[in-house]
Amino acid sequence: MNNKHTKTIITCLVVFSMLGLANFALADSHTPDQPIVPAISLPEKAKTEATPATLKTEKQLVKILRQGQRLINERLKALNGLNKQINKSNLTTDQKNNLSGLTNQQIKDLTALGNKIKVDTDINTVKAEVKSIYESYRIFAVYIPKTRLMMSIYTQQNHLNKLDDYFSKIQTKINQAKAKGKDVAVRQKALDDAKSMVPNVKVKIDSTLNALSALKPADYSVASKRIISDTNKNLKEIHAMFVKLNQTLGGAK
Repeated sequence: MNNKHTKTIITCLVVFSMLGLANFALADSHTPDQPIVPAISLPEKAKTEATPATLKTEKQLVKILRQGQRLINERLKALNGLNKQINKSNLTTDQKNNLSGLTNQQIKDLTALGNKIKVDTDINTVKAEVKSIYESYRIFAVYIPKTRLMMSIYTQQNHLNKLDDYFSKIQTKINQAKAKGKDVAVRQKALDDAKSMVPNVKVKIDSTLNALSALKPADYSVASKRIISDTNKNLKEIHAMFVKLNQTLGGAK
């Protein structure tokens, strides 16, 4: 075999080898059953960011959460101030304990509600909870006015409870004067007249206290305004009754 013929054979073999390798590569990487398509990948921003509607809801939720916390803090501050007034008052220990106990329960319940609002993530749930700050408690519209009025009624009640001891002391003086031969008819009549006024004062105080004690947040606003107005009116009448009683009693001294 001559050199020329040998070169021709070698050239053909190289060409055939290259064609074979190319066909093998195509068969391995691109078969009819596995078409080549670009991979679909969402941008990182699209994966992590909320939709505009979701963002709007989240902003509303944050706003409502802050409003709820502010409303609760305002009421807790007012209730703590009310407790200080109760403790500094001249009411009896039982009366103070009663009013402070009721007030502390309000503080406890509102604090629990505030803690619940902090962790809730459903906007409708939070809305309902914030709404309940008004409807379930009515701290400024009902509870605080009611408690202060009860303090006033208790004060009048305590004045009334002291009268028996006061009457007894005056009666002793009248008896002493009578024993000395003095005319005490006018003084005795004045004392008896004053004593006769006590039952009406007691009925007025008790009925006013009972009506006020029944006042609850659900009574807002028509019923609560009426009860509070009636209580203020009754307290003025009770005060007037005490003034008259004291004036009458002055004739027995």
